[in-house]
Amino acid sequence: MLNKAASFLLVLLVGVGVVVGGEAPDATVLGPYEGHVRTLIYKYPTEIREEVRDDIPTDLWGKLYLPVLHNVSSLPIVVVLHGNHVTCGRYILSDENTTSFDVNNEYALTGTCPEGLHVIQSYLGYDYIGYNLASWGYAVVTPNVNRGVNGLGRQGEGALAGDGSLNLVRARVVLRHLQLLHEWSAGLADTPTPLTSVRGLFDLAHIGLVGHSRGGEAMRAVVGLYHQQNSPWQSLIPGANFDGVMDLASVDTQTRWTWDVPSVKYVALIAGCDGDVSTLDGIKPFDRMNSYRWEKPDQFKAVYIADGLNHNYLNTRWESPDAWACRGGVDKVWEKTDRQSDDCRHVALSAVGAFVRAAVGAVLAPEMERNFNPLYELPASVRNVTTVERSYTPSLGVRDVWEAESYIQRDGMSQQLIPIVLTPGVTSAYGRVVNAQGHFRHDEILRSNLVRWEQQGYYQDNWAEPGQGNVNASRYAVLSFRACRADADPLNAGTDSSDFHVALVNPSDEVVGTPVRISGTARLDDPTGSVALIPIASLLLGRNPALQSVPIPLSAFRTSPGQLDYVSGIRFIFDVQPTGAIWLANIRFHTTYDVPEL
Repeated sequence: MLNKAASFLLVLLVGVGVVVGGEAPDATVLGPYEGHVRTLIYKYPTEIREEVRDDIPTDLWGKLYLPVLHNVSSLPIVVVLHGNHVTCGRYILSDENTTSFDVNNEYALTGTCPEGLHVIQSYLGYDYIGYNLASWGYAVVTPNVNRGVNGLGRQGEGALAGDGSLNLVRARVVLRHLQLLHEWSAGLADTPTPLTSVRGLFDLAHIGLVGHSRGGEAMRAVVGLYHQQNSPWQSLIPGANFDGVMDLASVDTQTRWTWDVPSVKYVALIAGCDGDVSTLDGIKPFDRMNSYRWEKPDQFKAVYIADGLNHNYLNTRWESPDAWACRGGVDKVWEKTDRQSDDCRHVALSAVGAFVRAAVGAVLAPEMERNFNPLYELPASVRNVTTVERSYTPSLGVRDVWEAESYIQRDGMSQQLIPIVLTPGVTSAYGRVVNAQGHFRHDEILRSNLVRWEQQGYYQDNWAEPGQGNVNASRYAVLSFRACRADADPLNAGTDSSDFHVALVNPSDEVVGTPVRISGTARLDDPTGSVALIPIASLLLGRNPALQSVPIPLSAFRTSPGQLDYVSGIRFIFDVQPTGAIWLANIRFHTTYDVPEL
C-alpha cells in the first residue's frame, strides 16, 4: 500500500449528492380480485408419510386462497410456510380475547393439547399475505407443520441426523403439498369439498416460495431437494419450476448442507429488532449468492432490513414479541401490550407483495422490483413506519457486472494486485465484518475492508498502475458498493451516521468529473439489534453491523464526454466528518440497473 501526503485541497471537493428518484409502487393495495377471494382449509388423515419422515406421523393440512371469478385459470402458486413454534398455548384469564402464552408442545407428538390449553395454528398467521396475493391472481397455500415437526428437533425429541432443526422435513412437507396441487390440477386425486373443477387451475411452471424463520431455510431446501439428481419429487411433481424464493427473518445452515437458490430470484427480509434470530443469519444466503458469477438466467437478489420489526409479529398467531426493545437508537414498531403489530405486518406485506409480483408468474410487474433498489424511495406507507436498509443486485451475469474489488488479495493490494493508496491518518484492514463483541454477522465467504480515518484524507483502490492502464467505464450504468458503519468504533464518536464522498480517478491520478456524496443515496447509521427476552444474551451477542448497497449512477459524477473511457480507480474521500470508521465490500460496475431520472 502507498501513503500519500495530503497535498490535495479537500475544500475544492464540494461534490454532489445522488438523490433517489421516484417512489417504488405500494404492494399493499389489493388487486383486481378484491372481494372475490375464496379460502379453503383442507386436511387429510394424520399418518406416517415416509416421503416426509418415516418415524413420526405428520399432517397433510393447509389453507388455500383462490381468486374466484369465472375467467381465472392456470394460476401461479405461492406457498407461505410458517416457522418453528410450540403447538399449545394458554390464554390469560382463559379468555380467547386476551394474549396467548404459548407454553407446551404436546400436540406435535400426540395431536392434542393438555386440558385448558388450545392449539396454536401457526399456518393461519399469514392471512394478510394470502388474501392480498390471491386478489392479484395467485393461488396461495399455507401448509400446517404442527404434527411431527413444530417445536421438535435440535438435540431433543424428534431430531434427525443431519437435520436437527427439521428444516428438511419442513421442505418435504412443502413438496408434498405441491404434489397434491399437481394431482388435483391433473385430475389424479379427488378434490376436497367444496372445491370443484380445478382441472388445469394451478400453474406449477410458476411457483413462488415464502418462508418464515426455519421456514426460510426450508424453502431454499425445497428448490435443492427438487433439483437433486434422481430426486423422486421430479416425477411426483412434473414440470415444477421455482420463479422466486423469499425468506422472512430466516435461519441459515441448520442442516448438514448449505442451501442457496442460484438462478432463482431471491429476497431476504430481515427483522431489525429480532429477538429470536437475533444475529440476523438471514443475510448470509445473499452474501453467498452475491458472489456467484455463473447464473443463467440472471435473476435479481436483495436484502431488505426493516428496522424495528419483530420476528414473532410477522405471524399473527404468535401473540407476544420475542424482544423487549431495539438497540442502536431505533424505535420498535409495536407496543408491549399488542397481540399483533399492524405496522410489522404492513411492512412485511409491502416487501412480500412486491417480491411476488416482480418475480412469480408468466406475467410480471417488473416495476415492483424497485422496492428493493436503493435508487428508488420506498412507498410512503413504509417510510411512515420505519427505515429500511437494502442490499441489491439486479443481475449477477458476467456480462452485466464487473467486480472491481472483493478484497480477496492480501492487505494493501487491490483485486488487480495494484497497491492501494492511503493518505496519512487513514488505515485499511481486510477481513470479515465484526461487531464490538467480536461476532461476525456476514457469511465467511464475504471479504470486507475496515477503513478508519483519524483525520481527513482518502482511501483509493486502483485497477491499474498510474499511467499504465485504465478501464472503459462508459459501457456501465452504475457504480455500487456495500458499506456499513463500524460498530462502537471510537472514531465514530460524536456522530450517529457516516458520510463521505466517492470519486473516480483517471490514469493520471486525477478526479474524473465531480465527487458524489453518499448520503444522497444511503444512510450509514449506527448498527441496530434487539434487547432479547433474556437481556444478558443481547449484551453478549451485541449489535448487528450489516452491509447495505450504495449505488451511484455514473451520470451523477457529471463527467465531460470521453472522461469515463479512462478510469483507473475509485477514491473514497473522507472530507465530511473529521474522523470515522466504515466497512466496505463488493465494489462493482453494472451494465444492467434500473436508474431513475435524477
